[in-house]
Amino acid sequence: MIPFFRKKGRGVEVVARHPHQAPPHLHDSLECFLVESGSFELAVSRQIYHMEAGDFAILFPGQIHSFQNFELENGSGIFVWASPSSLQRFLPMIQAYETVGPVIRARDLHPDIRYAMNSMREYPLKQEDSVIGQAFVSIIIERSVDSLGLRKRGQNEDNSLLCQVIAYVLDHFQSNLSLESIGHELGVSPYTLSRVFSKVICKNFKQYVNEIRLEYALSLLAYTDDSVTDICMRSGFGSQRTFNRAFQEVYHRSPREYRNLLKENQPETDPLPEDPSGNRTDGRPAEDRPEPECTAGRSDQPGNQRPEPERTAIRTGSAGQ
Repeated sequence: MIPFFRKKGRGVEVVARHPHQAPPHLHDSLECFLVESGSFELAVSRQIYHMEAGDFAILFPGQIHSFQNFELENGSGIFVWASPSSLQRFLPMIQAYETVGPVIRARDLHPDIRYAMNSMREYPLKQEDSVIGQAFVSIIIERSVDSLGLRKRGQNEDNSLLCQVIAYVLDHFQSNLSLESIGHELGVSPYTLSRVFSKVICKNFKQYVNEIRLEYALSLLAYTDDSVTDICMRSGFGSQRTFNRAFQEVYHRSPREYRNLLKENQPETDPLPEDPSGNRTDGRPAEDRPEPECTAGRSDQPGNQRPEPERTAIRTGSAGQ
């Protein structure tokens, strides 16, 4: 499983997966999601959308969102991330505007969008033609804009600060984090950070950091042979007891039980997860990745999700490569 919050590569990346959950996060890429089966909830800016099979969502770069899957055995979807370098002529619009509503219902979805998403899903793993990936993304944007509606990105201090905090947490969650340490780095009082978390994310800072750490731990449990103790430490938990308790509270089973469950239904193919430094778990360096740019304004429409193991991952090359 690749953590949803990791920095995306250049070009167009396609993943078909059985997601479980994704805590609030953001990308510097455009994100598209087509539900294949099951029932999901997508949350953006504290508004929640219920999504069923055939529903489609598109999120512009910098929009904080999360999601969860309520049918862990059956829920699946196709995810597409398009980096700024692959968006070409759409970039000025995407940087200046945000979507009024990110979800298009199955009954209203243009058939070209469904065709583009399914076509990218069927790419062979060796597919490297960036032109095809960019063409499909262009079709998706053209066919979805009128249904989504756009508005100028607003300037919101709370959202801007939250973007900075989330970006910092995603880069440092393996370290010992506290409101005091982050406040010192960002020049903001711990009280202000606590208020923004409670107001915008509706959970406290500790809960959020634990969700990020657990999401990363899931990828290591699924796609490495590391011991549970090593995974606990690599994910940023101070002790195995803390790790086990947090894991049990969220997934209602121990890390070992979860790993055994995944092995019973192992995905056919999946890329190795990456650690926050951009290195694959097999030791090979990943391509350089740009830092996420925090351009999020407030969107009235939500995102909430839950990821689990993925099955197929495909990346097309980047524009200009």
